[in-house]
Amino acid sequence: MMQVDLNLGLTWASVITAIFAAFFWLWASRIRIPDLEDSVIGSAFSPMQKASKLNAYAAGFAGVSALLQAALMMLSE
Repeated sequence: MMQVDLNLGLTWASVITAIFAAFFWLWASRIRIPDLEDSVIGSAFSPMQKASKLNAYAAGFAGVSALLQAALMMLSE
């Protein structure tokens, strides 16, 4: 009985931390980096803009993963 409760607690902790991670990851990726392509230093910011977009996709997938894990937990109870 104790082993089942520990597994359940750890799984829910994983779900909750994944949701928080996705939230903060998405929040960070939504910070706008100015478009400075025409300036001398603009070329240095272009990779940052691309990384920000990729972070947004990654955060979305992490969020979906957390929701799927939560759904599986609810179905297994």
